[in-house]
Amino acid sequence: TSPILSEFNFDLDLGYLTLYFDESVDVSTIEVNLITLQTQTNSFNYTLSDSSSSLVDGPSVSIFLSHTDSDNIKRITQIATSRNNSFISFPSQMITDMFANYITPIISSNPTQVSIYTQDRTPPSILRFDIDLTAEQITLYFSESVRYLTLVASQLTLQEHSSGGVFYMLTNGTVSPQIDDTILILTLSQYDLNNIKYLTEILTDRSNTYISVTTRFVQDMNGNYVESILYNNSLQVSNFTEDNIVPEMLSFHLDMDTSSLHLTFSETVNRNSFQPNLMTIQNDKLPYTFLTLSGGMVSERNSTEITIYLDTPDSNFLKQHTSIATSTSNTFVTFSYGIIQDMNDNAIQQVNNDSAIQALNFTDDITPPKLLSFSFDLDTAQLFLSFSESINGNSFDPTQLTLQPQVNASNLGSGYTLTGGNYTHENFTSLVTTLISTDLNELKKISFLITSINSTFISHTHELIKDMNRNFVVPIFSSMGLQAINYSTDTTPPIFQSWQIDLNAGEFSLSFSETVNSSTSNFSRMTLSDRFDPDNYSVFIVIEQG
Repeated sequence: TSPILSEFNFDLDLGYLTLYFDESVDVSTIEVNLITLQTQTNSFNYTLSDSSSSLVDGPSVSIFLSHTDSDNIKRITQIATSRNNSFISFPSQMITDMFANYITPIISSNPTQVSIYTQDRTPPSILRFDIDLTAEQITLYFSESVRYLTLVASQLTLQEHSSGGVFYMLTNGTVSPQIDDTILILTLSQYDLNNIKYLTEILTDRSNTYISVTTRFVQDMNGNYVESILYNNSLQVSNFTEDNIVPEMLSFHLDMDTSSLHLTFSETVNRNSFQPNLMTIQNDKLPYTFLTLSGGMVSERNSTEITIYLDTPDSNFLKQHTSIATSTSNTFVTFSYGIIQDMNDNAIQQVNNDSAIQALNFTDDITPPKLLSFSFDLDTAQLFLSFSESINGNSFDPTQLTLQPQVNASNLGSGYTLTGGNYTHENFTSLVTTLISTDLNELKKISFLITSINSTFISHTHELIKDMNRNFVVPIFSSMGLQAINYSTDTTPPIFQSWQIDLNAGEFSLSFSETVNSSTSNFSRMTLSDRFDPDNYSVFIVIEQG
């Protein structure tokens, strides 16, 4: 007589099946891989593969699920999640009784329902993890299959050592493969990657790579939350692969108003590694106007975006040359290998003329120039004007400039506004104007003006001059005059140029090369003679007074 299965119990939490028979069976004859768990209609099923059984003959046999079988059963969410979908079937060859009689088969179309079912209540755990910063991934190994859709990256924290230290909580990530499994790969978001690379205390090698997770990090197939890994008892990485990806410059923005370059990279870069003298700003891929930076101040934070504040000479060069850096169309950069490195010392590759990067954005210079200082040389009749940036000499209008004797001359009416003047560039931020003789002589008539550095101040309107982008200069009002920083007095003696005499009126008219002080005249030192040669004249008169 064939033995018959009376009933069976299934404990998915502990991972075993217990089969009860109407007589003792020979456990040595059991073929576990003939046992199938299924739904009542056999729409879903799973046949055991490598599970084992108890070793004692008797009316009951325990089947201990292997990890593979247990996990595969849990992954099929349509079977063995409750008593309602837990049925068993098997052929007659599954086992024999003590007299070698095969068991009565249970066919799949009429399976036997479980008597007692115990669901999985054991939380999954993270057994180990690997990090590959080149692949930008964390590979997580679990004790059992977990639902990939339940993984919440923000519940994972990367930290410096097992008891804490510097840490970073993820914000996002992408899980692959998109199947429920014991191994999941979490691809880090670029945001998280760049923030992690900024923190040089973590994830630079295996010694400073640990994780902690909350219970809400992921769930198993039965909705059990993962076992937490505490912050003060975190798990160290098993395999660590450092970042070997070379950074790239993605784009740049030239701001001529602030004289700054805003560079955007594919990953966090080390600001201290930037070498400005390896970068060239040029007007085209085949440039005829270009500037290799002489220096520059780098923004203070390691980031995917860094700002280079151009040195003043570099900024002024770009402003002087209107064929470059006036729009995105004539603003390109090239650079040599190693101009900057990422946080793992991977150097950026060279970008030459053929692959020159065009500006993504460009900001015009809208800041008006300022007159910073001036010097006055009364002897040469020259004003030396120094401005905050390159200025357009052709826009210079000296008639907008007034010399005044003190800082506040708004109520004195004692200043003198020039009527003309010629200019030359000392350089593009400096201009020299030579006063016309009319203005110079008028100025010398005013005894309290431009007699020393203490009486030499300047004011001007906004129309005095423009910068290279046609911005008018910031005016200096007469109430806030700018004092000269240098002053040179007049050391050139006046020259007697001509004279006329009117005997009817009894007057001499004397002409000099510049304004003279009439109070210093001493006519007793004047002689009239009948000849040019003082050694040969025959008649002369010494003027006694006049």
